[in-house]
Amino acid sequence: MTVLAAWLVVAAILLFGLIFHRALALQLNRGLNPPVRDGTDLLLSGILPGIALVGGLATVLGAIHLLRVEVVLPIAALFVIWRRNDLLGILADLRALLVAGVRATGKGDPFPLLAALAFIGLACVISVTALFPAASADVWAFQIPLAQSIVSHGGFVTPQMDSNFYGNIPLFFNVLFACILLFIDHWLAAGLLNAAIFLGFLLLLVSCAHRWRAAGSLLVCFLIAFQPFFTPGAAVPLTDLPRSCFSVAAVLYLWRYLETSRPSELVSCALVPGGAVGGKYTELQMVGLIGLALLPSICRGKLPLPLFLTCVVAFLSLAGYWYAKNLIVLGNPIYPFMFGHPGLSDQWMADYTLELGRAFDPANRVFVTDLTTRQGWHDFFLSCMIGFWIAGSMRSSHSSSSSAASSRRRDGYSCLLQRLPRCSSSGMSSCSTISDGRRRLICFIFRLLISARA
Repeated sequence: MTVLAAWLVVAAILLFGLIFHRALALQLNRGLNPPVRDGTDLLLSGILPGIALVGGLATVLGAIHLLRVEVVLPIAALFVIWRRNDLLGILADLRALLVAGVRATGKGDPFPLLAALAFIGLACVISVTALFPAASADVWAFQIPLAQSIVSHGGFVTPQMDSNFYGNIPLFFNVLFACILLFIDHWLAAGLLNAAIFLGFLLLLVSCAHRWRAAGSLLVCFLIAFQPFFTPGAAVPLTDLPRSCFSVAAVLYLWRYLETSRPSELVSCALVPGGAVGGKYTELQMVGLIGLALLPSICRGKLPLPLFLTCVVAFLSLAGYWYAKNLIVLGNPIYPFMFGHPGLSDQWMADYTLELGRAFDPANRVFVTDLTTRQGWHDFFLSCMIGFWIAGSMRSSHSSSSSAASSRRRDGYSCLLQRLPRCSSSGMSSCSTISDGRRRLICFIFRLLISARA
C-alpha cells in the first residue's frame, strides 16, 4: 500500500509539473505555427522540466518557510483551477496517445503494445527494488535526514543538519525529496520520485526519435534492462542519478532547440541544468559546455536577447538561491571550496580534498584526473582517443564483422568506458572528465545511438 500511495503522490507531482511546463511552453512558443510538434511530444519531453519547475516553486516556498502541506495544497489546487485548460489538454493528449496505440496494434503493429509492456514492466521492477533499504550509508546519514529536516522546519535553516559541510551544500534534489515526504513520510517515497525522474529521462530519449517512438521506446527499455547501474539504483534516494539525468537532458534539449528553434526547448535546456547545479557544484561544468555550444548563435545575433534573459532567469530561479545564501551567510558561494570554509578546519579540508582526488574503484586509480597536471591531460586525451576508435570499430562491425567479433568489441568498449576517469566531487580543486552517473548515462546513449544507426 505504501508503494501505491507513493506512486499516486508522484503522479500528482508529475501532473502538476506537466501543467506548469505546458503553460510555459505554449506561452514561449506563441506565434509559432505549430507551437509544438504534437501533444505526444510535449508529454514525453515535459516531465523533467516540469519536475524542475516544481522544485523551483518548492525552493521559493522553503526560503520563506512555507513548504507545508497546509500551504502547498491550496496553491496547487488554485494553480490547477487557473490552468484547467492545460490540464484538459494533457488529458486529451494522453487519450490521443492511447487511441493511437490501440489503433496501431489493431492494424498489426506490435511495437506500441510491446513498448508499453516493456515500460510498465521496467517501472514494476524498479518499484520492487525500491522496497529494499539502500545499502549506501549516505542515504541514511545525509540524504533522507536533509529532506526530513526541510519538512520539519517547513523550509531552510543554516546549517540544514548537524554538519557544516552537508548542511550548507546545494539541496535542490533534497527539496524534491521533501516535496513527497510532506505527504508520505517514508524513505520509499523519495526513492520512487528518483525513479520517476529516471523514467522521465527515458521518455525524453524516446521523444528525440519522434518518427519511431514505439520502436525507440522498446529499444530504450531493452538496453536499460541490461544496465545493472540503472534498474536497481534508480529508486535509491541519492542525488547522483537524478542529477546526471538532468545534466545529460540539458544536452538533449539543446539539440532539440537547434533542430526546431522553439524557445521552449532552450528554456527547458536552462531549467534542467539549473536543477543540476542546484544539486551539486560540479554541474557548473555543464553550464560552461552549453554556453560554448550556444556561443556561435550568440555572436551571430541568432539568439534573441529576451529569450537569452528568460533562460538566465529560469536557470537562476532554480540554482541561484543556494549560491546566494552561502555568499550572504558564509561569504563563499561555493562553500567550502576556494573562497574559505568557516566552520571547517584546514586539516579537515585537506583530508577531504585528498579523498576527493581518489577514485572509488581501485581499477580507476591508474588514471590521473587532475587536469592541472600534464599527466592528467595525457590520460584524458588517451581515454577519449581510444574510446572514439572503439566506437568507430563498433559501427563498422555491424556491417562487416561477424556477431562474435561485434560482441567482443562491445565488451571491450564497455570495459574501456567503465575505466574512464571519474569526476572529483569538489569540482574546484581538481577538474576531471565525467562523474560516475553521467559517465554511465553517456555510455548508454552511445550504445543506443550506435544500435539505432546500425
